[in-house]
Amino acid sequence: MILGYYIIGVIGSEEYPNKDLMFKILSDISVERPIELAIISGGAKGPDTWSKEWNVKFGQRRTFTLEALPTRREQDHFFLRNAVIADLADELVAFIIRDKYADGSWNTINHFRRLGKTNYKVYDQNGEEWDRKWKGE
Repeated sequence: MILGYYIIGVIGSEEYPNKDLMFKILSDISVERPIELAIISGGAKGPDTWSKEWNVKFGQRRTFTLEALPTRREQDHFFLRNAVIADLADELVAFIIRDKYADGSWNTINHFRRLGKTNYKVYDQNGEEWDRKWKGE
């Protein structure tokens, strides 16, 4: 927690097709979390940008979105951006295309896991929880 906020990192594939489903999942998750909730994303198109839209449309008064980190198209430092998101987040929610592994979202999840954090969920384009097979597990 930073400054008393429980921070959820929202990340996802730019090709993720289902904004309405993502909104439903975020709404379900937010009900179970503390009122002092913050959402952080990298600001890329798709789920990152939609997290801000969700917050405006459905978020609670005390919820805010931070998206001031560079996207890969703006700078070559998107791996650093992913590490910062992983470091700041208390929880990570990813929206990905099933069986797509070459994605910045997986890079962020890997950073999160390397920090010893296990509080993350990955949703595919159908809203089903999914996780790739992790080496060594």
